[in-house]
Amino acid sequence: MIASLFIAAALVAATPAETCRAHWDGIGQDPMARYITNDHLDLADAVKSHHALRFAIPSASRATNLDAQMPQRLKNSACYHIDLTQLQWTPADFNKVLESYPYEYNDPAAPLLVIRADWLINRIGDPRKSDTLYRLLYGGDAIPKTDADFLKFWGVSEEQQTGQRYGWIEGASQVNKKGSRLIKRHNARGLSLWVTNDARAVTSATDPAEQLLKDHKHDGRELIAQVMKTSHRGGKRSAMQVYLLADGNGKRVDEAPVDLVEDFSRTFGQAAIVTQSSCISCHSEGMKRPTLNILENMLANGVLLNAYSKEQRAAIEEFYLSDVETQIRRDNENYAAFVLTCNGLTTSQNADNYREVIEAYERPLAVKDAARELSCTVEELKLAAGYASLNKIIIGNQFARMIQDAGAMPRSQWEEDYRKVAELLKVWRAKKTAQQ
Repeated sequence: MIASLFIAAALVAATPAETCRAHWDGIGQDPMARYITNDHLDLADAVKSHHALRFAIPSASRATNLDAQMPQRLKNSACYHIDLTQLQWTPADFNKVLESYPYEYNDPAAPLLVIRADWLINRIGDPRKSDTLYRLLYGGDAIPKTDADFLKFWGVSEEQQTGQRYGWIEGASQVNKKGSRLIKRHNARGLSLWVTNDARAVTSATDPAEQLLKDHKHDGRELIAQVMKTSHRGGKRSAMQVYLLADGNGKRVDEAPVDLVEDFSRTFGQAAIVTQSSCISCHSEGMKRPTLNILENMLANGVLLNAYSKEQRAAIEEFYLSDVETQIRRDNENYAAFVLTCNGLTTSQNADNYREVIEAYERPLAVKDAARELSCTVEELKLAAGYASLNKIIIGNQFARMIQDAGAMPRSQWEEDYRKVAELLKVWRAKKTAQQ
């Protein structure tokens, strides 16, 4: 169904700016309206981007009404409308995000910018490049710098609460293969919070099994908050997952050190875990189930659990030996409902699709890719490059190699050169028209 919609869209000759301007005029030039496009992508990539966009946008919004957050595809086009008010995004924060936008879909007659979907999805998914995710999700004045800021924003306390705090000592993690890992869950005001503490090596100070009722030392941690969303049309409650990585001192980091934890799914083609994208890829179904509960395994093999009092023993058993499977299943059902409402995919399908869209944007460009993004033919782009050479207009070495089919152009360089190449193409077309 989606494919047929995009085929129909491809038959329409209007540019993204023209399509979005017509819609903007039709809704009374709403100052909170913004527009996103997949117009520059081929059909297969546009379908993937469609699903990723409908997941990424509400995942970067703290608003609860999920229906109102969905990007709305404009009729017979590959363009989408979003409402900043419904997303609880301010124009100031959104404009700040766009300060680094490298492409041109400007309509000089209107105060709006049509933004490429793949660029926005990539920036939301990779906080190493910009604070897009944090700025949109929290607001520019509340971007968390520490795990304490994160907890305060979402209204969660790590203090032990009877019946609300439990977890396990993970013994066979794919992520931390060398050290110790404690996983715990908190609950506050209906929000589910999972915290994982990782250490590089097992010592008496870092081993959770040696510090059963105390906070053990750790070198890094991952925090996942499940934030409730409501779909009024379907009457369904669901939960998006919000991620934060921090070092041993609680300071936010956007890429975890590879000597501590590892991205076994190799998002971005690397071992380092990156906030959002790697987390979504790893937690493809939601929260990970225990592979080996160390304390439970020790007790099953005859190790005695000693405590200074009956109360301490009861607290240990309640925290480490509770039925976490039931809570994980419920949390994962909430997350699955969120994904399904967003784009109709399963959580595992969504994780794969999201990673593919993030990584596709990062791929180096061949000349055919650059031509498609500029809405021209390969021949036109090569002729424009020849014109530049004859008139001593310098673009750059990477562009020259790409034009000559001698190598692909890195996306980072294309972002720098896009405006210059777009202007060159415009000048060349004007000269060609004048000569006809």
